[in-house]
Amino acid sequence: MQWRTRKHGLSKPLNALQIVSWIVFTTNLLYFSLFIAPMFGLIVGILVELTYVSTGCVVIRYALAAMLINPIDDIVIKERKAREDNVSFCKSDYEFFCSICDCHVSDQAKHCGKCNKCISGFDHHCYWLNNCIGDKNYKSFIKVLVSFLLQETIFVLAIIIGCTVDDQWNTKVEKIVGVEEKVVMIITHSIMGLINLICLLGGMKLMLFHIYIKFKGISTFQYIKSNKDKNYKSRFKIRRDSIERNAEGPSEVEKSNG
Repeated sequence: MQWRTRKHGLSKPLNALQIVSWIVFTTNLLYFSLFIAPMFGLIVGILVELTYVSTGCVVIRYALAAMLINPIDDIVIKERKAREDNVSFCKSDYEFFCSICDCHVSDQAKHCGKCNKCISGFDHHCYWLNNCIGDKNYKSFIKVLVSFLLQETIFVLAIIIGCTVDDQWNTKVEKIVGVEEKVVMIITHSIMGLINLICLLGGMKLMLFHIYIKFKGISTFQYIKSNKDKNYKSRFKIRRDSIERNAEGPSEVEKSNG
């Protein structure tokens, strides 16, 4: 029997947001090295550059760790291996069963339609990494997020310090790109700074969200499902109250107006 599943984040099809993240990351790295770090002079610029590049390496390290791991539920692997080897598998030890995977699963597993497999301790499907986040790679995902926030903070602060605090910034820009291109450089700095500030704020919001759900002891999937259930119950209650009022007939106010 063939199981068509995506093994990891580089399995086809790739996600558009995943490709965008690669482009943005590479663009930031080149822009920082060519135009931002040189504003701080030779020695300080090298230190700033090394700090930014080192942080980028950490982002890559944990992004690959979260992306390349196969987060499939171990019970699914065990049962399929037993079938392939034609050995017995104790089904009575497991309470939950996935009809799509045609295998038993752990109690915290969930089937992801995008990856077409059950994920151990499913939290969410990350489009940026193009992989499901579960028990096997959640820590790597958080480390990616933390290192990404640090890298974005360095980028934004470097632009702010270089453009506003350093009195000799205009002279340095003139030496790097020339007087005629100085205005263009200021505009591009502003655009890049704004883009990375938005990324930084978005990353901080995501980090705060994961701190919140960990404090609550729930996963992202459980949080979303809980909110959907609350919204459904709220809409159902409003509809039920409306039906009951209609069944009771017109109110006294409505009767007097009639």
